[in-house]
Amino acid sequence: MLSDAVNRHIELYRSMGFKYRVQAYMLQSFAAFAQNRSEQFIHTDTVVEWATSAPSIRQRYDRLLTVRRLACTLNAEDERHEVPPADVFGHAPRRRRTPASRCAISIWIRTRRFSLFAFLVSYLRAAYSGEKRTAKSEKRLRTTLLL
Repeated sequence: MLSDAVNRHIELYRSMGFKYRVQAYMLQSFAAFAQNRSEQFIHTDTVVEWATSAPSIRQRYDRLLTVRRLACTLNAEDERHEVPPADVFGHAPRRRRTPASRCAISIWIRTRRFSLFAFLVSYLRAAYSGEKRTAKSEKRLRTTLLL
């Protein structure tokens, strides 16, 4: 029963245009885990136990949120499905930012004529201004580095 609900959920997201590959794999893995325990409904304990078997903190968090989305959907149909809390593992771990764009590093290596101060100023200006890196901003960065 749970695997049928998972397949419907996956088809729903794919029909809306999502690729849903990784999430589909995770949900099918969870359904197999729950089926081995002879469970027909989502239980918070089962979700947490399955999510903690992931090797990294980020993967645990992703597993939890993916099954939580499924549980929210299924809980609307049948209240016997439990919705696990989102903060079981704490807040989402932050992903580290890339220190500089590949373009900036390659320009720095090629030219070897740079002012460290000018490089840092231009990098920090681009990093903290919130602007996306575009061809125009990369060109501006090149001209700054070629002082």
